[in-house]
Amino acid sequence: MFCEQCGKQMQDESLFCSNCGNKNSSKVEETKPARDPIPVFVPDPVEAPAYVIEPVAIPEEKPELKQNVKKEIVQKDKPAPQQKVEKEILPEDLTKPMSVMGYIGTFLLLSIPILNIILLFVWAFGKNVNKNKKNLAIAGLLLTVIYIVLGIIFGATVLVLISDLIYDMM
Repeated sequence: MFCEQCGKQMQDESLFCSNCGNKNSSKVEETKPARDPIPVFVPDPVEAPAYVIEPVAIPEEKPELKQNVKKEIVQKDKPAPQQKVEKEILPEDLTKPMSVMGYIGTFLLLSIPILNIILLFVWAFGKNVNKNKKNLAIAGLLLTVIYIVLGIIFGATVLVLISDLIYDMM
């Protein structure tokens, strides 16, 4: 058998020419589908019923009722004066590690006299404080107490030595 398009010899059982790719028309006609086609059910189109929309008269409402309803809604939407609206701090915000800039800002604030003691107490004993900052503040307070105790001991020692020197000189 030869290809109808290029003329090259083809094998008898091949569907396409190996040279040009043309279909073997005699083979295509001989092949039959393995199964019969499946019938497809197509329903008849159904007309939708026509609906008639009739206008409906809306009864007028009393203006007094509308004002009362509005006042009630406004009063319910406003929070009571004794209630405080606080920003909710999530627990994951309190345990998140502080950044380098956070530490630098903390150390700059702690370098200001008087304010540093106040901030150490607020951060050490506050509820909504980052855990890292809280631990840093507690460590700062402990070191401050240790420095004060050592300062008192060292100061007392120096005072005793100076008073002994002065007493010996007289």
